[in-house]
Amino acid sequence: MRSVRVHRRAILDLTEGTALDVTVVKGGALAPEHRARWASLQLENPEFASPFFRPEFTASVAAVRDDVFVAQIRSGGGVAGFFPFQRTRLGFGYPVGGGRSNYQGAVVQPGLEWEAKSLIRACGLRTYAFHHMLGSQRAFGPHEASRSPSSLIDVSEGYDSYVAGRRAAGSEIVAQTERKSRKLEREIGQVRFEPESTDHALLRLLMHWKSDHYIRTGRIDQFSIAWNVALIEHIHRTTGPDFSGMLSVLRAGDRVAALAFGMRSRDTWHYWFPTYDRELASYSPGVILLLRITQEAARRGMRAVDLGKDDAVYKTRFRTGVIEVAEGHVVPSSSIGALVRFQTGCVAVARRTPLAGPLRAARSQLRLRVGRGARA
Repeated sequence: MRSVRVHRRAILDLTEGTALDVTVVKGGALAPEHRARWASLQLENPEFASPFFRPEFTASVAAVRDDVFVAQIRSGGGVAGFFPFQRTRLGFGYPVGGGRSNYQGAVVQPGLEWEAKSLIRACGLRTYAFHHMLGSQRAFGPHEASRSPSSLIDVSEGYDSYVAGRRAAGSEIVAQTERKSRKLEREIGQVRFEPESTDHALLRLLMHWKSDHYIRTGRIDQFSIAWNVALIEHIHRTTGPDFSGMLSVLRAGDRVAALAFGMRSRDTWHYWFPTYDRELASYSPGVILLLRITQEAARRGMRAVDLGKDDAVYKTRFRTGVIEVAEGHVVPSSSIGALVRFQTGCVAVARRTPLAGPLRAARSQLRLRVGRGARA
């Protein structure tokens, strides 16, 4: 595909005061040497350990969407970084993967600094909205509205060290989970763990269980959106030493008790879409599966299991640390900025209204009934 060069010398290297050249290409059109350069930048910097920063993730999204682009940032004649994004027809920018993206940012060589507004303008964007921006990306700092912790399980010293650390912190989560695993085995059947299944029927079962959960809790059903399904299926088929889809299965006897779909880079396993058989909820099969994933990651010599951003109780009990991620907007134009602030304010007011809860509950019941009728 033809590359599009925009706003040459639009970005200034703040460390040296020299111009940086930006070239924007379609997400699926990166040359092999540029993918290799991106991969090397990701591997060299622990800050970008997440599989969301791998070129394979952007390529996977580009395989199922036609609005994915990558800005190549050049300095001193060489490629110094990559900034992937999605762009609407009206020029509004979003992270690659949209709401499915749990880490965002520009993958750049150490020491390279720039102004976010200039980068967004050079990408041909009117705005760029982010919700899981890596907190260490200083260029986006002035545009943050809020920050949240993303939970992490450090297994770099091995599983036994992790368990000892949880015990020393006063947490009984590992011991409690092992007791529930033994109870599940006694009462239902032998507990077996498969870290990396290629069974597409199991992937479909996971999507079905997750859809029921989204509908039941009044959230948007991510698996009613065709490109989301296509993305997960594409990543599930992707395997390699530095990036793979990971469908993990916990069985009790002949019964599937829990499933989790995620991704891994060379040293980070991202725990992305977990779910479980609700009839077995009293055994906590989901957390049993998470503990087995943690053991497997340690056995493989990986650095961490990343649980993502939210305040779920089990995440706070399992985690050993957090990574700060930010939400906000980059708006180069002052007129567009006023519109974005107005829209953000309206959304915030709508979320606070007393009717918000009942409306979400009614929507949930309607979706559940429609879903049951469609499956009947």
